[in-house]
Amino acid sequence: MRKLFFFLLMCFGVSAPGQAGQTYKFEVEGMTCGGCSSNIEKKVSELEFVESVKADYKTNTAIVTHKASAAFDEIAVAKAIESAGYKVKEGTKATLVQ
Repeated sequence: MRKLFFFLLMCFGVSAPGQAGQTYKFEVEGMTCGGCSSNIEKKVSELEFVESVKADYKTNTAIVTHKASAAFDEIAVAKAIESAGYKVKEGTKATLVQ
């Protein structure tokens, strides 16, 4: 668990507030059905800075948009995904969706 935390800390950053509506894609491992997608959506949506989240078990991705009034914390999203019972694919970072 400690190694995972340091890995995430090195790989993921925190963006500045005010970058309204930026959307990030996370590659997620372990989803097999719509219920899995719903579990991730529920956990990630509990984060204060999250405006919207859409998880898709077919593509193994979670698309997260943050609020303009808050900083985006990739580590917090990864931890929320993990608390739902899944994990961000090792060796990947969240990518900005254009």
